Amino acid sequence: MSLLAQHRLLLLANDHSENSGHGGSDGSGAVPSEGMTHPMEMPDHGGAPTLGDLLGWGGIDPWVLTVVVVLASGYAAGVVALRRRGARWSWARVLSWYAGVGALLAVTLTGVGTYGMTLFSVHMAQHMVLSMVVPVLLLAGAPVTLALRALSSARGRRGAPRRVLLRALHSQALALLAHPVAAGVLFVASLYGLYFTPFLDAAMSTGWGHRLMLGHFVAVGLLFFGPILAIDPWPHRWGPGARLVQMVAAVRFPPDRGGIDNEDRDAR
Repeated sequence: MSLLAQHRLLLLANDHSENSGHGGSDGSGAVPSEGMTHPMEMPDHGGAPTLGDLLGWGGIDPWVLTVVVVLASGYAAGVVALRRRGARWSWARVLSWYAGVGALLAVTLTGVGTYGMTLFSVHMAQHMVLSMVVPVLLLAGAPVTLALRALSSARGRRGAPRRVLLRALHSQALALLAHPVAAGVLFVASLYGLYFTPFLDAAMSTGWGHRLMLGHFVAVGLLFFGPILAIDPWPHRWGPGARLVQMVAAVRFPPDRGGIDNEDRDAR
């Protein structure tokens, strides 16, 4: 249901972008060059990209690659630490985690990441994967539970990483951001703030702005789906009924498409 909500809102953003001059005049959905003069490699496409273009290698972004390597190696280290103690860890969780890492890689270091800078339709697909598919797969891997079990609880420096993690889980900042209501509002409001304001052009105008935007998609998705899945320890754990309400609210929140169209006509 949350996928439906974001799909509806992104369609509205696409219409808004086209009506306000952000869509390509050739009907390909290409974003014009104004506000998009970033240092990243740009594809020289004469039309819609092929499947091979999207799945092909899009170039190395050292910062994104570093995040992928840290996520993959850190989880592996936790699983190995548990098995050395004779403890078991679900292979289903392992597969889910690495599927999430693979999905992250697939939409950032391939042609999807490259064309996402010039084609709004590809950018929409990238956004949906990063804010919904990747977070759900990563959360299903129960990384916090794995870290709490794998990290040492001894006193002194050896147990410091676990204590830092526990402090973060019990911090007021996380309790506020991870509250289902706050996370739901942030999940929907960030879409409006990005696609219906100049923030999109500002974020896409530099490499760092683009990276921060992609990271924001993943972070908001983790905060939104964390209390819904409730697999790892979470500051707020609502019952199944409240989680369902949160999902339904996310579906119902996007405005009526006709209302946006009427507003655009009035503005013109």
